[in-house]
Amino acid sequence: MDGLLVRQPYADLLARGEKTWEIRVGHMTLPEQFYILSTTRPFPDTGPYDPGRLGAPVGIGKRGPVFGPYRVEELGRYQRKHRASLEGLTEYARGRKVWAYEIHGVPIAPRAYVMQSGPVRIIRDVQPSKLPFARPHG
Repeated sequence: MDGLLVRQPYADLLARGEKTWEIRVGHMTLPEQFYILSTTRPFPDTGPYDPGRLGAPVGIGKRGPVFGPYRVEELGRYQRKHRASLEGLTEYARGRKVWAYEIHGVPIAPRAYVMQSGPVRIIRDVQPSKLPFARPHG
């Protein structure tokens, strides 16, 4: 199964269904079902997250409809869906229009996976470890 890379804490919010839109500057094709993969670095200035859930599949997502493109200013009325601040979205978009990908997530126990090198958004054929993922805290 393929996986979509998402920074924390947004990866967990998607997996738990508390965030239903993933905002991206480029149009991408998501498979019908995919892993929600937490990146190894969290999104800056987003509050608390569990460091043990970095760099791991944290959920399984099911693709919904795609909305957009939007100007960042238009996303204010959808904040409960994307959960990001307009300031953060403005910095992320840098004047570009964005797409909203509706995702229906289900959380899973985090496990290690093999990261592909280079600037990627979707990792093809994710191979999670069969052993539970554990990252030292501290």
